[in-house]
Amino acid sequence: MPDEVRENALRILMAVYDHVEGRVGVAVVLQSVVQNDENINLSYHGPEYNEAVEYLIEEGALEEDERYRNVAAGVQPGGGLYYNMSRRGSEMLREAGFVE
Repeated sequence: MPDEVRENALRILMAVYDHVEGRVGVAVVLQSVVQNDENINLSYHGPEYNEAVEYLIEEGALEEDERYRNVAAGVQPGGGLYYNMSRRGSEMLREAGFVE
């Protein structure tokens, strides 16, 4: 995994973590979280964003929130509106030294 993709992914994950105050399984509108975080300078649905979100999904750090699957869905990684951070997401942030 290229360092840039991992760094972008960790910034996205940290924004979600901050938004949900570290709670696992809380649905967030991923697009809104990314667009409103001043530490993320990625265009929503741009290639860097897509690669980072795809990486987080593959790692099991972000999961599409099944409770809202019928509300909205997309065809790109992160194309669905509602996602939640899994326990793996918290672990990744701890491993990277972002949280305790």
